[in-house]
Amino acid sequence: MLTFLFELDKSIPQKDEPKYDAYTKGFIEGDLTIRVSDSVLFQKSCMKVAELGIYLGQWMEQVQHGQNAHMNYETSDREEVILGFFYEEDDQWKVSSSWQQFELQERLSTTKLVESVGRYLYELNKELRAIEYPVTFDQYLRGERMMQLSYKRLCDSKADTTSIEVYNESERVGAVRGYYKNTLMKVLDFIPKVGSNIIYEIKDSKDNIRVIAKDVSRQRQRRILVTYIDHNDAEHEILVCDGKLLDANFLFTFTYKTEEYVVHKTTIGLGKLLRNGYVIADWNIRLEEDMYDIEMTVYDEGYIEDQYLLLGVFHAVLYG
Repeated sequence: MLTFLFELDKSIPQKDEPKYDAYTKGFIEGDLTIRVSDSVLFQKSCMKVAELGIYLGQWMEQVQHGQNAHMNYETSDREEVILGFFYEEDDQWKVSSSWQQFELQERLSTTKLVESVGRYLYELNKELRAIEYPVTFDQYLRGERMMQLSYKRLCDSKADTTSIEVYNESERVGAVRGYYKNTLMKVLDFIPKVGSNIIYEIKDSKDNIRVIAKDVSRQRQRRILVTYIDHNDAEHEILVCDGKLLDANFLFTFTYKTEEYVVHKTTIGLGKLLRNGYVIADWNIRLEEDMYDIEMTVYDEGYIEDQYLLLGVFHAVLYG
């Protein structure tokens, strides 16, 4: 088991100091020690502990969604690996550093490594919040899983217009289907452009339409109009707008019941929904042979009644 120990440098640079801009963007420093049992593997002062946390958070998200991606946190000149996780086989990871005090022969399981990283992010996040630091790790930390919806889709363009059943464990809770208003709209979708002409419809287990999502993009901005019928049969029109490109992650925003939400889409099939920086739900798509395996996990029980809205937004933005 790895243990991350740190002590933040809580001195705040003055606004006219060169370090101030970097400080506000996540480059807060501190002393860092990484232990394996009773031995010190790594010890360094003036480490960019929050920047390391961002790398670890991104790695942890991928692994938690079944992607055994390597993690390399390198020096700015990329000549040395400050900390690296390398997946080998049989659920085993090699941990190493160019600055390590000894070579770690032991391999760590995914569960143990994720647990160690999660504990570091949790403790660091708690201290950063205590000093009201502008960068936190809320987006990488998850609460207890309250619900998980899943559905499978064939790797075939015709599957877009096939009704796909959605399950909560073994219980069927609805279906997702795409359709075109007419043949012309379908033909026009073969022309490269921003957005799509396909309309997505989500029904509940009683075959009631709960969500209709259609692309209303303009010029270079992608926009999706989501019509949602909630559990009280009240109708809501929600406009989901493409925000900006940031480190190969796409951001979409929308407002629902006066609250602002952000959909964070990555290029590797992951997405998450945040409110006030906290993860409410996430979405994952994996390719397994000739099928796409899709899951949506809800972490905030207050949004279980809005499961169809969350699924509709995720499906239209991330899959569509």
